[in-house]
Amino acid sequence: MPPYSHTYDTDDNARTGASGAGGVGGSLAVVVVDPTSTGWCVAREISRRGYNLVAVWSDAITDKMKRQVPSSCSDVFLYAEVNEGPTVHETARRVREAAPFDVAACVCGGETGTALSDALSEALGLRSTDGTTEGPVSVVGGRWNKKAQQELIKAKGLRSTRQAAGKEFEGDVESFLSKEAYPVIVKPVESTSRDGVKLCRTFEEAKEHFLFLRGSSSGEVLCQEFLRGKEYAVDNVTKDGIHKTTMLWTYDKRSANGSEFVYFGCVPVDSETEEAKLIVQYVRSVLDALGARDGATHTEVMMTEDGPC
Repeated sequence: MPPYSHTYDTDDNARTGASGAGGVGGSLAVVVVDPTSTGWCVAREISRRGYNLVAVWSDAITDKMKRQVPSSCSDVFLYAEVNEGPTVHETARRVREAAPFDVAACVCGGETGTALSDALSEALGLRSTDGTTEGPVSVVGGRWNKKAQQELIKAKGLRSTRQAAGKEFEGDVESFLSKEAYPVIVKPVESTSRDGVKLCRTFEEAKEHFLFLRGSSSGEVLCQEFLRGKEYAVDNVTKDGIHKTTMLWTYDKRSANGSEFVYFGCVPVDSETEEAKLIVQYVRSVLDALGARDGATHTEVMMTEDGPC
């Protein structure tokens, strides 16, 4: 962790320290929720631009995860650290109390902070990814819930993934798995990267993995069609609903070490190709369907025989 010179104590919920990279400068603060791993690079850039950094740790972050700081970010100065409160409004109160500055922005530093950063942005009266709690993707979880994402996309007439989800195997899930062509994908409704994702080649294997995931989590399990094609990743930055595409990649993923999906690398794609133009337009339409109004997004798309999905 970056060094500190003194402690700001509110029931052990925040602390401040001496200046490192960037130092204390200006009268504005930026909140970074869960700046873990490479999220520290986001924090470092914010500090470099002269903002006072406030790290907010969600309940998902352990002390060990907080200590996973890249060597290039070891001197990043955090004005304060705040632990997530029992409610988002309590967390917002802790932020205001810990940092006597106007808060310019609240950004997400890691996957675990997605939900909290959206909710906290709204509680602090700042721009949030969906722009408003009245939008189709509010703090109830539509943006990071894989099942809800597909339902919103389908409602807008876009190509979406066939799916069924639930906490019980009997009913919609069993019916879907009985009719869908194999293989299928079985995964948690909410997860990071490929955590819990399995390619199941038979009904029995899909049922087994469904029950395994239900036994290790209280959330729903999602079963989806297996999309065949080439996978792309599209990065966008959005302000006031206007999307700017910053990068388009294709993934090099293969089977290795007993896993079906292992990343070997990413290859940039020429944005002037017809396929790239089609994918970029599809992703922008998806962002509109999800109500993404402000912020950075990373979207993974499969180019299937009948178009991007």
